[in-house]
Order: sequence, then C-alpha cells, then structure tokens
Amino acid sequence: MTVTPASTTLQVASEVKLAAAGTYSDGVTRDATTSVTWTSSSPRVAIVNGVGGVMARAAGTTTITATSGGVSASATVTVTSSTVNYLHTFGVEPTDGNSPNGPLLLASDGNFYGTTRSGGGNRCLDFDNFCGTLFRLTPGGAYTVMHRFGGFPADGEQPGGPLIQGSDGALYGVTIVGGAHGFGTVFRIALDGTYAVLHSFGATSAAGKLPLGRLVQAIDGNIYGTTLSGGGGAHCPDSDVECGTAFRLSPNGEHVVLHAFGSVPGDGASPSALIQAGDGSFYGTTASGGNLSCRPTPQTSGCGTIFRMTAAGAVTILHSFGSYQGDAILPAGPLIPGGDGAYYGTTYGGGGGACPGITPGCGTVFRITPAGTMTIFYTFSRPTNDGTTSYANGYNPMPYLLRGRDGNFYGVTEAGGPFETTRGGTVFRITPSGIRTTLYAFGPFGDNPTIPFGGLIEGADGALYGVTQDSDRSEAWGTIFRLVP
Repeated sequence: MTVTPASTTLQVASEVKLAAAGTYSDGVTRDATTSVTWTSSSPRVAIVNGVGGVMARAAGTTTITATSGGVSASATVTVTSSTVNYLHTFGVEPTDGNSPNGPLLLASDGNFYGTTRSGGGNRCLDFDNFCGTLFRLTPGGAYTVMHRFGGFPADGEQPGGPLIQGSDGALYGVTIVGGAHGFGTVFRIALDGTYAVLHSFGATSAAGKLPLGRLVQAIDGNIYGTTLSGGGGAHCPDSDVECGTAFRLSPNGEHVVLHAFGSVPGDGASPSALIQAGDGSFYGTTASGGNLSCRPTPQTSGCGTIFRMTAAGAVTILHSFGSYQGDAILPAGPLIPGGDGAYYGTTYGGGGGACPGITPGCGTVFRITPAGTMTIFYTFSRPTNDGTTSYANGYNPMPYLLRGRDGNFYGVTEAGGPFETTRGGTVFRITPSGIRTTLYAFGPFGDNPTIPFGGLIEGADGALYGVTQDSDRSEAWGTIFRLVP
C-alpha cells in the first residue's frame, strides 16, 4: 500500500486530499482510498475523514495512516499557522471593561484605543449590567482605562462601535443608550482624558435614537453618523419599529437629521456606518429593508441595501440584497475603497452556503461599483473533498473589512474554524483575485480565546490587531490580540 502525497504542509483550516493505492495478490495496483480505514496520530493537529480528506486544525505534525487487512501506509502532514499574542485579557479586574468592540483605533500618538460595551464598575439603567469603558493600549502592552461610562442622565452607556480621531486630535464615538434622553450619545475625549458628551439622542423620535457604528469626519469638518431607530419614515417595513437616520453633527454639537430611512418604498432600514467618497457623497449599508420579499428571519423585513447619500441627505439605493437566489444578505458596517475604483464590504449571511445558524447562508465579501454593479467577491463555506459542508474557513464574517498596505483584504469571521462550529472564529486574508487564506483559527473554546468581534487594524509594525469576545478564562470577557500574518 502507498499513500500520496507522502508529505505535505498546510496552513490552519486548510485541506488536502490524500489517496491510497494497494497492490493486490493478483499483482494489480488499484485505488483503495474509499475502502481503507483512515486515522490521524494527532487529531488536535489534523483530522481525516473516511475518504482521505485531511483538515488542518492547529500547528504541529501528525501522521495520517491508511489501513486495510493488516497492511498500512502513512503520510506526514505538517500544519503551520500565524503567530498570535494576547496583549490584554478583559474582566480580570473588577473595574475593567469587558465585551470589547472592534476594530481598535491606532491614534496619532502611536497608541491603540478602543471601547467595551460592558464593565467598568458603573451601574446602568439595566441594573444587571455595567456601562462600559474606553481604554488605551500602548504598543508595549500597557493598558489603561481612560473613561468609565456612567449612564443616564449625565453620560452615555454601552459604547456602540469603534472610535475615530478627529482633525483636532481628540477621539469621537457613540453610546447606544444613555445620555439626557436615554437613547444614546456622541462623545468626545481628548488624549489626556478630558471627556464631554456632544449630543444626546431621543429628544424627539424624529431626531433619531440608538446610534451605532463608527462615525466619520467629512471634508467639511462635521461629524456624520447613523442611528438604528427613530426618524419616523412613513414607509418603514416594520410598523412597530422606526428605521433610523443619517445625521450631521457640527463641532459645537449642532445636530441635523439628513435622512430618515423608510421615507420611500424600498428604502433601507437600520443603517450602519458611513464613508465619504472623493466627490463628497457618502456610501453606506442598511441591515434590513430594501427587497421586502426577502425575509431572513420571521422578524426581519428585507435583507438590506447599499446606498449613496449626498451631503444634503438625498439617498439613492444602489443594491437591494436578497434579490436573487444565492444573493448576499444582511450587510453590516462601512464599505471600504478597494483600490480599483469599487467599494467592498461584508454580509453576515447569504451567498448560498449552508451553515448551522438561523440566518440563510454563511456570508460573503461583496464588491460594488459607484454605478451600482454588485458582485459577490467571496462566499464563505464550501463543499469539502467528500462533498460535505466545511466550516473550517469560518463563516458569518464581521463588519469593518480592512484593506492592508499590501493590497489584500483582511477580516475575521465570528464562527467556524476547525475547532468549533459556532464558538470559534477565524482571521482571513483574501487577495484582489479572490483567493482566501485562513491566517488563524481561534479555539478550542475553554482552552483558548474565541469569537473575534468587529474587524482588524494594521499596526505600524505590519501586524494585525483585533479583539475577541471570549478568553481562555471563564471569569474573563474578551481579549486584545496581535497577529503576525
């Protein structure tokens, strides 16, 4: 008997198909791949199915053996992975934050800044929870909580996304709830820790409620963002839920609603973060609305949209997701320029893959031109060598896709990987030609951190930085990690 290839090297979460051949008593050599028994000497490193399909799980070396009738042959499989260091574990100290938002911000002082949705020690209106924190991490790993959110009515609670750095050097962000009216805030914090609430949402429903996602400072110097609810759009697909707003906020805190989503039939609902194009217009996505014949869950109407908005608030729908079988659905987060004149983003579901979650499809990376031509750039989940479904490359990609300095796209999946179906997650790279590589797989749950959240940033050192929701300790909530691709 022989096994081919006799030796191979794989990256974590990739696969190889081995073949077995046997020379029988009649002197004829025949394929025996499906009739032998396959085993792995180290299933933690790689596992093998009944037809010779090998799945890489963790760095190391294993021997894959094919056996039949007391005769056996083996192949050596070496698995390599990127190097990951965990720079901080949240929740170890009583007043530390937990449940971090991603991506982090690399500020002008060379430090990383971020927020956590919970922790900090200050009780919120939800008395079973804490209000969240804003933290700083130096490149050397020194961690400091700069602000502990205090909740209603003086402060916001539960930061709702990543930070930006304004032209004045200060950091800006949002809280989902809290503030003077209980429906969220925009805040400003200087690098020395001086903190102020710039605007409280919810004075009226039409003014917007529940801001979420990353803000953007436009070329006019104003801050732009979105709210999940409020606005009062007359054509919101769910009559008991308001569709959200896009807003402008001046440096002195003057707030203007630019667009109430659900204003016209087919409009999007629940918008996420904006980006500004060179011509001054804004691009963004909505998580629902659009094509109402697409219903990813019984509670959701429409599978989301991509829109363009002028600085005056005029919105054009460029694409309604779920418009055909296998289309991407449920976009989240901002688009990013792809270097080719088009924009790229992620969807949590759709694409035609079969995954164990409640959402149809495993998610995609999509590409859209300014003229509105949308194509699926990459689909998560695909058939394995034996025709079954593989989750090893991850699924349900998170928002905030990154285009690295090398021109490749980087991101994380919330689930999948070779260790866990639902509580694992991966870091991936996709080339401009659409070739995906899994750089790291999180897990197993309970032994190592899992569930990367939000996106990645690229440090000055060329490494990738991100956060996870779980750590390797049952009493701690999340980590900050550094990965060398």
